[in-house]
Order: sequence, then C-alpha cells, then structure tokens
Amino acid sequence: MAISIGGASSPSHARHVSRAGKQQASQLERLGSGKRIQRASDDAAGLAIAKQLQAELSSAQSASRNIDYGVAQVDIADGAVQQQHQIVSRMRELALQSGNDTLSEADRSAIQMEFAQLQEEVGRIADTTEFNGNALLRGGTTELQVGTGSGAEDRLAVETPDSGIAALGLDAVDLSSAANARDALEAFDAATEALSQRRASMGATRSRLEGALESNAVTIENIAAAASRIQDANIARESSELALSRTQGEVANRASKREAGLSAGMLVDLIA
Repeated sequence: MAISIGGASSPSHARHVSRAGKQQASQLERLGSGKRIQRASDDAAGLAIAKQLQAELSSAQSASRNIDYGVAQVDIADGAVQQQHQIVSRMRELALQSGNDTLSEADRSAIQMEFAQLQEEVGRIADTTEFNGNALLRGGTTELQVGTGSGAEDRLAVETPDSGIAALGLDAVDLSSAANARDALEAFDAATEALSQRRASMGATRSRLEGALESNAVTIENIAAAASRIQDANIARESSELALSRTQGEVANRASKREAGLSAGMLVDLIA
C-alpha cells in the first residue's frame, strides 16, 4: 500500500509560502526604487500615461531652458545699449564744450579727438555684441521656442535693434567747429531718445519672457505631480504590506513545517 507523507494540504502551504515570497520581492523592489510601476505587467495603462507625462515634462523643461537663453540674450543686449547710452551722453557734453567760443583751436581739436574715439566705440559695441554667435545690435529678429508645440503661439519673436553709429544718426557728426558742435546737439538728443526706446523695448520683452518662464514652471510642476501620482510608490502602504506579507509567509512556513513533523510521526507509528 502506498503511503503519502505530508498530507493533502502540503501543496497549499507551499503555494502560500511561494506567493508570500514573491510579494515580498515585489514590495522590496518598489520600496527600493520608489516606483509603484516597475514593468508593464504592474499597470500597463498607468505606465503608458506615466511615460507620456515624462515626455511632456522633458519638453516643458527644454522650453524653459530656451526662455532662459532668451532672457540672457536680452540682458546682454540691454547692457550693451546702456553703455552706448552713457557714451552718447558724454558726446553731448563734449559738444556743449566745443560750442563755446572761448575755446582755442587746440582745445577744440582735443575735444574732436576724444569724440572720434567715442564715435568708433559706439560702432564697435554694435558690431561685436553677440550671444552664441548671433549679433544683437545690428537689426533683425530672433525667434525663441518658448512652448512645447509647433504652432506660432509656441514661439516668441525678439527684436534685435540696429544700434550702429549710422542707425543712431551719429556717423556724420563732428565737433571740429563751434557751429558744428551746436548743430550736433539735436543729433545727440535724437540718439539718446532712440537708445531709450530700445531699452524700453528690451525691458518689455524681458518682462514677457519672465512671465512665460513662470507659466512654464507651473506647467512643469503640475506635470511632475501628475506623473508622481501615477507612478510613484506609496511608501507607507508598501511598508505595511511588506510587513503583512512577511507575517503571512512566516505563518505558512511554520504551518508547513508543523504538518511535515506530524506526517513524519505518523510514518514512524505505522512502521512500529
């Protein structure tokens, strides 16, 4: 006669022990990574949504970097125009001095020499002010990709003003005579006004970029929060379930060992 050792319930105990072990391994994996979804089998739909949100998050972060570059470009251009503004102010001072008939020809010649140097500097600033190889004060438009789409609303045009010496109307000015110096005052006033308008425009552009950057930051925060709710593990719950799985596994393991001990005792009785 065949004798079965272990009883009919032994496979059930083994199954409970195995299942508890698998649950513990999965829970430890989630606790270790902080992610609820480790693979597609955990939550296929949730994983697909989380991956889409992560792609949107990366795109929004890239757009924010583009806006940062735009702010840096505007700041560089504004700083250069500010320097031109100061130089033109000095030019006007020289014109007022040169327009005074009490000066000698030598005095006026020295004034004209300084003025010519300042004139060249205004032009040099316009020619050499660049951001990443792009000219900022020679006229034109720079398009910034501030959104995550391909539409016109996702781009922002930034004007790069022409602040060259000719554009400011100062290329034909000289202070070699008192009459010329007096006539030049209007040209300096016009150049000062033009530079002020350029700086006002840059300030408005910078404010708009800062607004776009703030809006993008809110978008990034919301996308990150949505992705976290879908994919991140609930640490408190996972810890609690891990403790429960360990308890269940221990109970099943002890029950299996106890039944095995009883079965062995029955076998000894039968042999005796």
